[in-house]
Amino acid sequence: MASIITQVPKFGEKIVDDDGRATRKFIKFLNDLDTLETTNTIEQSVQDAVGNLSVLQSYIARFRKDIATIATLNTDLTTINNELDDVENEVSANLGKIGQILAIIGRMAVDLSDLSQSIQSGNSFLIASMKRDLDRPFAPSFTVAQATANVWKAGSIIYVTNETGGATLAASNGTNWQRCADLTNIA
Repeated sequence: MASIITQVPKFGEKIVDDDGRATRKFIKFLNDLDTLETTNTIEQSVQDAVGNLSVLQSYIARFRKDIATIATLNTDLTTINNELDDVENEVSANLGKIGQILAIIGRMAVDLSDLSQSIQSGNSFLIASMKRDLDRPFAPSFTVAQATANVWKAGSIIYVTNETGGATLAASNGTNWQRCADLTNIA
């Protein structure tokens, strides 16, 4: 709170005495005036500091919002990273199946090449043998370990070479390979 000036020289009143010194009343006036200016300066400084504090509080509020946004983005990135890991694992799992399919296609290409050469050369024995092979259904061969590592879509059929009790056909139910003879999971 500002000081009140209590001693104000009146118009025409002496402010300097006969010896050339300031009167007590004038000195009191100057002191009150100085105190008033100092008080006003202090009050202004306090008001400026309060204003700066308000600005600082708004910066802190924005900073907290930014931190919350970053935390949300970090959670989103973690989720995306986990989904990418899942996709990578699925692709890796399917690479074995793709390799098996390519091997089958490769064998078929060799068979078709042999058939084409036989037709061109007129080799009736080979043509009859190929025709007999093409008339029979074909199931790719796998061990139990290979088959259980790569379950195909439901309805797929394979030939399991080392099944307990001997080689057998197995069908996929989409989760496991089951012996065609008794629908027991292969082991």
